[in-house]
Order: sequence, then structure tokens, then C-alpha cells
Amino acid sequence: MLEGILSISGQSGLFKLISQGKNSIIVESIVDGKRQPAHSTSRVSALQDILMYTEDGEVKLAEVMANIFKQTGGQPVLEAKKATNDQLKKLMDDVQPNWDKDRVHISDLKKLFTWYNLLLQNGLVSDKADEESSDEAAAE
Repeated sequence: MLEGILSISGQSGLFKLISQGKNSIIVESIVDGKRQPAHSTSRVSALQDILMYTEDGEVKLAEVMANIFKQTGGQPVLEAKKATNDQLKKLMDDVQPNWDKDRVHISDLKKLFTWYNLLLQNGLVSDKADEESSDEAAAE
């Protein structure tokens, strides 16, 4: 679900990985489809590698997004920029009840719900986590 989706520090929105060069990668904005290089000095994070702290350890972001999708029935969640801290915490309690309230900050929740809405608008999120996450859950 989140394979090839990137976040670049200092730039708003999310990006798809298009290709790799010597000193940069070519990315395409999910919002407007514009392509640009992301240089080796840019801090790039792959969404599939991001984990969220829970009271029981850590959980992959794809699993959290799948939980949001299931909880909301595939509908957009509240707009993070306009939501109050209490609204964000309540929504997180509904979708991931065991989230670590000490280590996951409000700014993280805002980013999570903003990313979820953006991915949902572009058909890149569903009620299934990445296959790798499903395989790990089946092994446990």
C-alpha cells in the first residue's frame, strides 16, 4: 500500500519514487503530479519504513492507515490543521487504542491524518496493510 511513497523533509505533501540517479532520485508529487529531483542531501523517508509507537512496541504506519480506513469506512478523517488536540487524540484512540500517548506527539498525529487524507484522495490507501505486515501478523 505505501511502497514507493516518500516524505521529503522541508517539502509539503507526499511523493512517488519514479527513478534513481547517481546523486538524486526523481520523485513525483502526489498532489500535483510535478516531477523533481530529491538530492542526496534531502532527508527522505519511505512511508513503508515508518513505525508508530504503541504501548506494546511498534506498529507499521501501513497497519495504522488500514485501521483508519476500516474505522472510517474509507472516508476522509477530520482536517488535521483545523482539528483540536482533543479531537485528534479521540480519533487516534478509536483507530489505534494502544498508541503510546507519551511518545507520539500531536504534530505526529496531524501528519498522520494529513497523509491519510492525501493518500485516500489518490486511491493509495485501503483496509489492508502491506502484504509484509500481513505475513508478519500471520506468523505471530
